[in-house]
Amino acid sequence: MTNIDVPDFDEALHADQDGSFHRAAQDHLAEAAATLRAAIQGGLAPLDYERATKLEAALQKASEIVRFSAAFPRTN
Repeated sequence: MTNIDVPDFDEALHADQDGSFHRAAQDHLAEAAATLRAAIQGGLAPLDYERATKLEAALQKASEIVRFSAAFPRTN
């Protein structure tokens, strides 16, 4: 499994020749989102629910950014 806990995440995305870093990042985000959705569906206090839904939106946006970066690699 590819380690995505790196000091320069952006550079690691840029240097990803075979797509393994992008896939590992996507998998990590999907796992975090699934865990969060399970907590939301299990029932949360109103303030925790509000925070969880904001975090869920952030995870979705992060996933879109990683997917977009894979589709349009840097040329420099």
